[in-house]
Amino acid sequence: MVKKFDVITKLYEEATQEVTESPEKWIAFLRSASKNYRLPFDEQLLIHVQRPEATAVLPMEKWNEKFGRWVKRDSKGIAVFDKSSDHLKLKYYFDVSDTREGKYKRLVRPVSLWSVSEEQREPVKEALVNAFGVADGDRKEFAMVILEASLNIAEDNIGDYLPDILLATKDSPLEEIDEFNIRLKMKQLLANSISYMLFERCGMEPDIYLETRDFRTIREFHTKELVNLFGVAASDMSEMALSEVADTIRKLQIQEQKQRTFVERKTADYNVDNKQEITTERGQDNGSNHIQQTGRLSPAESYDSRGRGSSPWEVRLSKKTYLMKNRYGMYLNLLTAGTLNQHLLQTEEEAQMRMETLILQMAEKEGVTEELKARDQMEWIGRMNNIRRRAKEIVRNEILEN
Repeated sequence: MVKKFDVITKLYEEATQEVTESPEKWIAFLRSASKNYRLPFDEQLLIHVQRPEATAVLPMEKWNEKFGRWVKRDSKGIAVFDKSSDHLKLKYYFDVSDTREGKYKRLVRPVSLWSVSEEQREPVKEALVNAFGVADGDRKEFAMVILEASLNIAEDNIGDYLPDILLATKDSPLEEIDEFNIRLKMKQLLANSISYMLFERCGMEPDIYLETRDFRTIREFHTKELVNLFGVAASDMSEMALSEVADTIRKLQIQEQKQRTFVERKTADYNVDNKQEITTERGQDNGSNHIQQTGRLSPAESYDSRGRGSSPWEVRLSKKTYLMKNRYGMYLNLLTAGTLNQHLLQTEEEAQMRMETLILQMAEKEGVTEELKARDQMEWIGRMNNIRRRAKEIVRNEILEN
């Protein structure tokens, strides 16, 4: 019997090929991903192929806990990879359309999905100009600011993603292209993708400013490895831009709410609670009632001190955490190829061997010998512990950088 995980893995592989078949299909993905921009690329892609109309997704328990909403009977979950587990398994999201208000009305919280009104465009433009260094932005139209901000984001961040792209060009059209031109193609495609998602979420018609041919180079990233690496870059950079817009809208909403509350208190015969929460789409600063960023786990949930231990097994966890946090495209390639655990096991074995060798070499060089142990055991223990700590840090850094 075929496991559901294998079915979804196959679906994901097919999706990576589908979205790079044509500019139109990549654009369709961008339109879908812009609604759930805080999710990582793999989850955006799986949502796109299962429920492209989804606008706000959470696991069932989060709808219950944070919004007092229940998932409707017979609703079908959206399967995505559960990367919080050491075992290969799935988790399921439900769109807000799959939910209803729960029995206890006092626990129900509003689910507000932000949009940009005509009146809000000027402060949003100012935020983009300041955050992403758009020259003379105050004298430019909103659409031009979006295009230039997107190009600046791509230029400033492409260096974090290009090295892995250059290592994965085999069997793609990029294989015969030099680094300069790969960088040029990648930067422009990233900028166009960021712009498209910004236009989409800011209530502007993307097709007025971007043509289908502006995305034609997506075909050159058609291998599974390149799709993952490029997709992660596009997703990460788009989140930077859209988060800036979302934060600006949230601040405007709070300011408007305070002003409205002030007026009502002056004119009404009753008190108005001015602490009413304004729930925004997956906001990060509004406590437990926000739809949380689901895929990229917060430091408290994922990137904790467990990855900093001294044993090879803990180095293995540290490598997984490092890949998820810093080289997510490579992590996806290993995960979807079914070689992640093998890679981490190899990492563990290499760490063990390197640790033992390094401790022996350092002990010999520093005179921490059996003779010292026989003469002054406490001194020997203290110095060996110091060596182990330093060796652990060296091995950890070597393993992560490899």
